[in-house]
Amino acid sequence: MLGINKGVYSRRHMRQREKIAQSALGYQGGVGALKTMSALDQGISENDLQDIVDSWCGTNKKINRFWFWLTHQKQ
Repeated sequence: MLGINKGVYSRRHMRQREKIAQSALGYQGGVGALKTMSALDQGISENDLQDIVDSWCGTNKKINRFWFWLTHQKQ
């Protein structure tokens, strides 16, 4: 999902990254949301956070379009 070379990381490590990304970014979060969800404490480097956001957004285009549509609706 995150476009990271999976040969470098264990399956458990990748699963943790994906869980954090899904939880933090599925509700319009970004780098700040990843930090709030303890991404740095889980061993994800700060340099990787924006790459994770970009990869997640590229993989979840329908969710991105939904949030865009939702935020641009007249109330």
